[in-house]
Amino acid sequence: MTLIPSLLVLLSCESESTLHNVVEPIEPLVADIQVEAISDSPVAVSFGCPAVESFRISSVGTQAVTISDIMLMVSIQTDANVVDELPEFPLSLAPSDEIIVTVAIDTIDDVDDAIMISVSSNDPDEPVAVASILLEATAINFIKDTFIVTAGKEIDLLLVIDNSCSMQEEQGQLIDNAQYIIDGLDTHSSNYHIGVITTDSSKFVGDFITQADVSPVVSLGQQIDVGIFGSGNETGIKSSIEATSPGGDAAPNSPFLRETASLAVIWVSDEPDLSAGDLYTWSSHFWSLKPSPSDVIGWGIVTADYTCRTAMPGFDYIDLSQELGGDWTQICDESWQPTFEGIAASAGTVSTFQLTNTPQVSTIVVTVDGIESNDWVYVTNINSVSFNPGFVPVVGSVIQIEYGIADCN
Repeated sequence: MTLIPSLLVLLSCESESTLHNVVEPIEPLVADIQVEAISDSPVAVSFGCPAVESFRISSVGTQAVTISDIMLMVSIQTDANVVDELPEFPLSLAPSDEIIVTVAIDTIDDVDDAIMISVSSNDPDEPVAVASILLEATAINFIKDTFIVTAGKEIDLLLVIDNSCSMQEEQGQLIDNAQYIIDGLDTHSSNYHIGVITTDSSKFVGDFITQADVSPVVSLGQQIDVGIFGSGNETGIKSSIEATSPGGDAAPNSPFLRETASLAVIWVSDEPDLSAGDLYTWSSHFWSLKPSPSDVIGWGIVTADYTCRTAMPGFDYIDLSQELGGDWTQICDESWQPTFEGIAASAGTVSTFQLTNTPQVSTIVVTVDGIESNDWVYVTNINSVSFNPGFVPVVGSVIQIEYGIADCN
């Protein structure tokens, strides 16, 4: 009987030993890829200067990962190329192996950009893994250009005169103002061209007038006298657009319309304009004639109400003139001298200022007599700051333009 307890103890120990020796399950082999940018985002990149950034592609699983493709994607205004030639695909990375993809970057504008790498592999959880870097365009150096606003620009003046039967009195008044037109141009421009057309014809009444004429006032007075037998359907806007379109007497590259001159268009009419089109189409045409919108000014000598006994409102002339940075004058005013003085002063005042270096546009700060201004645009093709129509600083104003530039040294 003494053997039985011992046997029970032995059996009990063997049973306990068997429970503690259970075999753990074996983990399956898995392909796992990790893609990361080596630099922390965002990265400051000097505008216009080449830079280098890198991405790490790692095999972090328990079996080799097979890479089938690596793609590089960048913002539209960024040039980027892989520095080292990549191996042929498919590419196998053993566990714990990695490759570095180095990218040469050139930001070609001042806008913040991004670069992204996309890796396709046999990773079952993430078959396409991506990583990106934000590129923050910065300027290395800041400079300041200073200008004094002056008068004396060349002016090409296109005078559009209503030649319908109701205009005899107004044409006479305009002839009386010919001296004021010439005086204003002499005062505020370096030289001028004057072309006269009518509300029913885009052809010049005569040869355009210049300072070289023996008597510009007499010549202008003679051309203003266009008569009153024209069409009663006044289309002065149409005439001015046709005159300044290809093939017209005042077209770009014609002897009249000079690339370096301001264009001033004056419409004189006692009735509404009946031209086809709309304000956007009309203004876009005139702005297209010059590098900067401020190089064009419009002005209407019309009426906006019925206070003038013989005139009807010319709202389209007024709207277009104001859109082009000008305004309008009451056609029944006794004197138009202030009008012609003001038009010449606006058209003859320098409104565009060329910078000494190529700027990072987002850094430009413009001040007029010490007060910051936002009424300007940067004109890329002439590397200039140009004030918007109606906001050109007066003669004698001090313009300071501060901006960042690329400095890759």
